[in-house]
Amino acid sequence: MVSSRTWQRNTGFTLIEILLAFAIISALALMGIGAYQLLFQRSLVDQAAAELMLTLQEAQDYSVRVKEGKAYGVHLVLDISEYLLITDNKPVDIIQVYRLPASVYFDEVTFAGDEVFFAKLTGTSSVVGSITLSDGRLHKRISVSGNGVIDLD
Repeated sequence: MVSSRTWQRNTGFTLIEILLAFAIISALALMGIGAYQLLFQRSLVDQAAAELMLTLQEAQDYSVRVKEGKAYGVHLVLDISEYLLITDNKPVDIIQVYRLPASVYFDEVTFAGDEVFFAKLTGTSSVVGSITLSDGRLHKRISVSGNGVIDLD
């Protein structure tokens, strides 16, 4: 006679199967979090570079339009990761203060000084060089040419 116990089907998962599934899901979640953090950091550097480039273009535009009869420029405050939209008045008028995100900093500045001014009416630059922003892993460079072309690399 066959016992009823041998005909019972074992349903459910074993502890090893549950632990294996948990390990796979955990590994996938960690990879997703790492990818998200990298994407978030990249967007911070991209956003900071775009804002700095727009500020340079705004200074150039104000100079071309001779807004209030002044030339405009951008002053870089390298040690505290800020930049200022300014005029060429003496003393300098600060129009707007901008701050880079906490993890982004000025990596390299190839200008002769820490200011870029644009000529009235023509918008040509007083200096030629580039500004590189970084977070330690990602880098974005903004170039300013003598004829006033501002380019994001």
